[in-house]
Amino acid sequence: MGDVLIRNIEPEVLKTLTEKAKIQGLNREEYLRRKLKEMTILDIQNDQIEKYRNLLDYVTNVLERNTEVMLRMERMLNEK
Repeated sequence: MGDVLIRNIEPEVLKTLTEKAKIQGLNREEYLRRKLKEMTILDIQNDQIEKYRNLLDYVTNVLERNTEVMLRMERMLNEK
C-alpha cells in the first residue's frame, strides 16, 4: 500500500475531521482512509452512470430515427 502526506491543512479542518472520526469510533487516519475509498468508489460509479446515460441517449436517438423512417415507409405503402 502507498502513503499520502498532506501538509498545511487548516486547524479547523483537522478538528472537524478528528471529531467526525471520533463519532464513528475511528482515529483520523482510518476515517480519512475510508473516506478516500468511498470517494474513489463514488467517482467510479458516477463515471459508469455517465456512460449509461450517454448510451441511453444514443439508443433513444436511434429508436426515434427508426420510428420516423418506419412511419414514412408506412405512409408510402398506404399511398399505393
